Amino acid sequence: MTETVPAVRYADDLIREDVLALEAFLYDRLAPLREAAGDTGETSHALRSLENLVCDSAGLLLVLLDRGRLDRQERRTVQHEWNRLWSTASWWHYLDGYDTARWTSGVRRRRGRDRAPCPDRGSAG
Repeated sequence: MTETVPAVRYADDLIREDVLALEAFLYDRLAPLREAAGDTGETSHALRSLENLVCDSAGLLLVLLDRGRLDRQERRTVQHEWNRLWSTASWWHYLDGYDTARWTSGVRRRRGRDRAPCPDRGSAG
């Protein structure tokens, strides 16, 4: 039986494998375009800039996810950077390699009852 992996809805749901897979998916989309564009010209520069953004966002996400406990600002950064990568990749959602079951939308912050207790404070009650 295949285990169903839930969709990424909150920053807490993200795992390294999501970031690495989405980064690879984007590079697979950009590589043929870069090869066709060559090494000079506006299209080449735009593609290299986009590759830099993908690399920087994925790299920052991996550093934060590896850190473990994140403060509020770091969780917001995870949300922002994932949503940047997801929105870039979502244009190709119909292609093989795009995880339509897991990458259904951008992530949002947990609010109120949906929020998991802080690991260092335990649960209220």
